[in-house]
Amino acid sequence: MVYPRRSRSSDGLEIRSTTPKTTISATLTWSLGDADVDLYTTQPDDETAWYQHVATSIGGRLDVDNTQGFGPENYFLSSEEGDTVLPGTYTVRVHYYSDHLKTLGMPARAVQYRVVIIVNEGTPSERREFREGTLAVDDSGNATPGGSGPDWATVAEVNPASQ
Repeated sequence: MVYPRRSRSSDGLEIRSTTPKTTISATLTWSLGDADVDLYTTQPDDETAWYQHVATSIGGRLDVDNTQGFGPENYFLSSEEGDTVLPGTYTVRVHYYSDHLKTLGMPARAVQYRVVIIVNEGTPSERREFREGTLAVDDSGNATPGGSGPDWATVAEVNPASQ
């Protein structure tokens, strides 16, 4: 929201956000526009937010499944919004689902990813982490949570209580 500034000395505007602060957020972007890379966040109760299960029982949510483009895909959990923040570890993973330009004669291209993790946003214990990596193998048949192999990367394990 934009509010007029209440000051005689300035004709400027003041911008105030009414968006709730997140307790945990993870934002995934990647380097190839013709690729599908997915964000998975597994909570301490072993429930995973991912493109086939975008909202968890405690309030965690994946905002969009970006299947073409450079992202972003975002996971959010906010105690300020009334979500339940469970004690324990939240595991953030990335999966290379598909290189849309791959053919029989041309293998999947390597994709670079970047994940920005914010814990306890707007508090004295706020922490930001930037994680980057490369995945060189895609596999749309290996997309379920708990999958493993060269098409997967575990990016971070986050415990908001220990931050």
